[in-house]
Amino acid sequence: MNRVTGFLMLFLVAGGLLQAQEGSAFQLVYQTFQTHCIQCHNPTSLSGGLDLRGDGTSSQANLNHVYQNLVGVQPQNATARSNGNQLIHPGRPDQSFLYRKVNGTFDPDDELAAGEGDQMPQDQSSVVSATEKEYLRQWILFGAPSNGMPFDTGLVNRYYAGDGLAAFPNGPPAAPWPGEGFQIKTGPFFLAPGTEDEFFQKYETGLKQDVEVPQIKLQISDFSHHFIMYESTNGGVDLPDGLRREQNHANVNIITGVQRTEDMVLPEGTAFHWDANYVLDLNAHVINYSRDKVFKAEVYINVYTQPSGTAAQEMHAVLVPNPLIVIPNTGDTVRYQQTLRVPDGPQIFVWGVLGHTHRYGVDYKVYELDQNGNRGAMLYDAQCADGIPGCFSPYFDYQHIPTRFFEHLLPIRLDRGIVHTAAWVNNGPQTVRWGPTSQDEMMVLGVFYVTDTTGLQVTASRHDLSVPSLQVFPNPARDQITFQTPDEEPGVLRIYDLQGRLIHQKPLQGFENYQWFPTQKSPVMLYQYITTSGRKYAGKVLFQ
Repeated sequence: MNRVTGFLMLFLVAGGLLQAQEGSAFQLVYQTFQTHCIQCHNPTSLSGGLDLRGDGTSSQANLNHVYQNLVGVQPQNATARSNGNQLIHPGRPDQSFLYRKVNGTFDPDDELAAGEGDQMPQDQSSVVSATEKEYLRQWILFGAPSNGMPFDTGLVNRYYAGDGLAAFPNGPPAAPWPGEGFQIKTGPFFLAPGTEDEFFQKYETGLKQDVEVPQIKLQISDFSHHFIMYESTNGGVDLPDGLRREQNHANVNIITGVQRTEDMVLPEGTAFHWDANYVLDLNAHVINYSRDKVFKAEVYINVYTQPSGTAAQEMHAVLVPNPLIVIPNTGDTVRYQQTLRVPDGPQIFVWGVLGHTHRYGVDYKVYELDQNGNRGAMLYDAQCADGIPGCFSPYFDYQHIPTRFFEHLLPIRLDRGIVHTAAWVNNGPQTVRWGPTSQDEMMVLGVFYVTDTTGLQVTASRHDLSVPSLQVFPNPARDQITFQTPDEEPGVLRIYDLQGRLIHQKPLQGFENYQWFPTQKSPVMLYQYITTSGRKYAGKVLFQ
């Protein structure tokens, strides 16, 4: 049920086709209603026009009746209705009026506003427990399904029995001041000790008009593995409501991704443009490092806005996929590249670059192309910290692929273009191809850019770039020296003495770390590395 779109859900509810299931999460919620609410909300006493008992001839019929009267249904309260609330809004506790009526102070993000009436139940002798409120919230967060148990009640019980840790033990981080922006929350969801989990969550901003976003502050816990914020390019029509584990990412662009709390401030004079009713997709991957405590995972995002037309230039974000990848399960390194060029295309000014693969990925690099179509400077190396090429200890983690941000906007000529390359090693049970799930693979390039620098304070410059070089270390050396090749193109390494005699020769593969232990040494030797395309690297090797 949590994979049904909101439109289809409303259609099925209206047609009476959804059947609430006994033993389901909704039955837990229904039991809370029977314990605390039916004195005022029953077929003969419809306070607020709401029947939470049902008028069927069986328990199953009562479940169905109450479910159909709640999910996707507008409340009678005019204030809640004008704020976009439904009695139960699948995936959105903050827009579920019935949950907010019983919330009280349980979650300060979801308290009632002026004009929305009193907290329920009004009978103070029938207090809804924190555990019962969490059951209701979790059911909504997972899409308010009519059947199934999408969350672990045992973890919820343990947490509210005092056996848990919170991502934000001191309460939610401060939101932007009114008029400055708004706050978004992902979660909560609960993790058992020593486990990890990852969810995606569709988020409809409900913006009434177009705005600009010059700053996004992402606040995550120390237990977070990563958090990625995407925009939907088709209004989220293909994204189901509620927390889900599969990406379903056929129509998204990236906005930002972090591994720790970060304040993403765009270059002065630039901003993202968000249309009215902008839809996000939020991805949180969390690890519970505790050995004995349940972890309550949450992420808070502060979005700072300004009126449309304030920024001198719009910051664009684009994802460029290469779906033509096939990764056989041979255990060998498989490489693909894709050239991106626009004949007679304009110049753009790049602020950020990142790559993306799934679990078999081992490398991602981006190069600009020169006027002859040959590789020029390396713009991005996902094996290096912050994506900056030239690191001495390259390491690739597909779950922590960095974004490289340039201090100066980098001019790129689209008529010359760029090339992005990725590599995989598939040791799995079968060949994998492009696809949206974690069992498939991906090759996706992300780019942040503006099309003009007019009106900007930040300058466009190639100052941040350097042409990739053959890494030689340590130098001076004693008994051995390492040669690290600069790109995936193979070549031949030759070492000469000062008289020009060939001392050593070795064919090397791209991105290879080759350790040479010379049997004869002189204080100074010369090296030369020539790739198959003719690129040359040369220098001196010193021995102590």
